[in-house]
Amino acid sequence: MKCGEVSCFKIQLDKDLDTLNHLDTFQFTIKLISFSSNLELYERSFPDLLEIASQLKVKAGECFKSRKTHTAAVLYVKALKVLISGSLSDCAPEERERSNNLKTVLHLNIAACQLKRELYSQAWHNCSAVLERQPDSIKALYRRGKSSLMMNDFDEAEKDILALLRLDADNKDSKELHGVWLKKRTESNRVLGSRLRNMFI
Repeated sequence: MKCGEVSCFKIQLDKDLDTLNHLDTFQFTIKLISFSSNLELYERSFPDLLEIASQLKVKAGECFKSRKTHTAAVLYVKALKVLISGSLSDCAPEERERSNNLKTVLHLNIAACQLKRELYSQAWHNCSAVLERQPDSIKALYRRGKSSLMMNDFDEAEKDILALLRLDADNKDSKELHGVWLKKRTESNRVLGSRLRNMFI
């Protein structure tokens, strides 16, 4: 587009996005008034990247609180990409630590969005990324355990849930998750036992 030009966009969704539904159609018209060139991410200093990622995280948090889970996830992922685009080799130790802490929070928040949207495998992977760096992360263990449980991977769920209870035996959410795991595991064993018996009748 050139300055002064007008374009019309018509969009039909192929999936649900927060308050918009599958197959919703909408259109909008834009006019390019002016254009300015911004620095590419790789041209920015590491403190600038940390600031951009932090601002995106704040916006994502507001969306999550407003139950706009898809938009929140998109912003959290964008913030993570901004951080990953920077080079840790030429930054100060406190910036490296801040970056690693922010990456941890972003992975956990992305996993929370994915759990809400029932994207259990993706949530599991984001939690695993955190647990590689912080094996005792309560939130990562809880969310990965819940993801495994929702995918009916009872053995993996058990590992995370037991680790959670070892770290904090009085945690209410962990106890509830353990109860759900016991119930689902018992039901799964009952169904499997019934099928095996029917095979030999």
